[in-house]
Amino acid sequence: MVNYIYGFQPVLEILKRCPKKIDIIFIAKGLTSRKKQQLISIARDKGINIKIYPRINLDYLLKNITPKPVHQGVVARLKTFYYAELEDIITDNLLLILDHIQDPQNLGNIIRSACAFGVKGIILPKDRAANITPTVIKVSAGTVFKIKIVQVTNLAQTIDKLKSAGFWIAGTVVKGGKPIWELKTDLRLGLVIGHEHKGISRLIRQKCDFLITIPMMKDVNSLNVATAAAICLYEIFRKRHD
Repeated sequence: MVNYIYGFQPVLEILKRCPKKIDIIFIAKGLTSRKKQQLISIARDKGINIKIYPRINLDYLLKNITPKPVHQGVVARLKTFYYAELEDIITDNLLLILDHIQDPQNLGNIIRSACAFGVKGIILPKDRAANITPTVIKVSAGTVFKIKIVQVTNLAQTIDKLKSAGFWIAGTVVKGGKPIWELKTDLRLGLVIGHEHKGISRLIRQKCDFLITIPMMKDVNSLNVATAAAICLYEIFRKRHD
């Protein structure tokens, strides 16, 4: 599938962060704005090809992504996204393991937080889970290209491999775990974030060395999964940098 990013700000962010991932930028004919000139100037400096198309052509490019794209007259076609291999990340000391996250918006936000807080590798299941799509790339603000992402066919077996390589696995649960601030962060850690509604599966939970919880006020049952992931990753980042 061809990956497109659209809208001024998402295209500008990827243009600044990782211009080598952009194949070509399409701009609507007749579009006039200061942002357009800024985008064209940066793209030319980076040696990226620009084409001027009628606005209806940009709508057509995005028809398989969204029925009513709000592209603001700017669309970037990205080069093919390549997943990494487990061997590429197994030497790191903090990995994020996502147990069947479904929503591309959540996945994109989690990837952005992971990149912000020093995670070098993310592990996703191949089946029954969100993967890297144009929506994920857009929501992540291009950080999908700054972090190694691995797809695996069997999450449980992958965790066994990580444990054999010296990782300790910490699973996040709504209740019943130790407070996040009690997690030992001087270990090689694999942090597991579970499904939006079901949480971590029973099998994956059994393989966790620790279970951790974000303490909250009694009248709040849970947090959005992307928010919870960001809090946990920040706490690990904070403790490792104190």
